[in-house]
Amino acid sequence: MLEGGSCRVGIESTIISLVGTPTILRKGRITKEEIESVIGSVTVNINSSSKPEAPGMLEKHYAPTTKLEIYDNNKEYSGNIAFIAFGDNTPNIKLSSVVNLSEDSDYIEAGENLYSALRDLDKENFDLILTSYIPEISIGQAINDKLKRASA
Repeated sequence: MLEGGSCRVGIESTIISLVGTPTILRKGRITKEEIESVIGSVTVNINSSSKPEAPGMLEKHYAPTTKLEIYDNNKEYSGNIAFIAFGDNTPNIKLSSVVNLSEDSDYIEAGENLYSALRDLDKENFDLILTSYIPEISIGQAINDKLKRASA
């Protein structure tokens, strides 16, 4: 195994196809708005597929071994539960551990910390890892896509 330490960016790169209309195939650190400021209008096609056009397009991807769920305030939870937070979005339920991607709600910092949070919590033998989607601002869309696929 090659160990290169923590990645400065965290989440993977954005993948864009330039075959025909420029199309984002995987959301990443570079946002749609940043791309459009350079090349003009782009479309987004991040559908899940069993035959993906680019890495990271499988329905279930990025998933820890421990079950990961998106928090539902209408559901009751019990057991040894960890929560991946963003800012002050920790639910008022009994949790064994909370890892905050960014206490200051910094999207870039959250992207940098996402995978290490998943890996670290996965090593701790929790019954469940909970998280919530974050606002769809900046790379929030890419982070939410990773969370959705990890919880599939």
